Amino acid sequence: MVVGYALIMWAATELLNSNKNYKLLAHYKMYNALFIGLLIVTTIDRSRKEVIPAIWEFRIDICVHFLFTTIIILLFCILAVVFRKQKESSKTKIVLLAAIVFNVIGFINEFYQNIFSTNHVGLWTITDESKLDLTVNLISSFICVGLVHFQPKLFPSKRG
Repeated sequence: MVVGYALIMWAATELLNSNKNYKLLAHYKMYNALFIGLLIVTTIDRSRKEVIPAIWEFRIDICVHFLFTTIIILLFCILAVVFRKQKESSKTKIVLLAAIVFNVIGFINEFYQNIFSTNHVGLWTITDESKLDLTVNLISSFICVGLVHFQPKLFPSKRG
């Protein structure tokens, strides 16, 4: 799974960095750092073999999912800003659409992960861990939408 995340994040980052509109964004270098940072955190989290207490595993999982949700929604918003044809769209609409798309993909991904699960769960099963992941994704999405709605300056914008 980590390889898939890495390839998608790498391709998205390369696509953005090859676009002149992306480099016009006020904080594009920070966005690059966030994308690479997410890749590093996800790789470390998903590839560690150490057994840690369940409460810490729970906390780490929540933090990683919150970080993942926030940065992927940011990525979707940046893609919308960089590649959209119309001049102006509601920032709240864009982030809301990004949150919806992210959560639909996340929901489908929970079933996809069952294919590779070592717990031998059925393909169409929603485990307790999946429920937690989906809940954290939804809460993080609401926070992102709320932040952009009430603090529009947080939305990616061009310099100037």
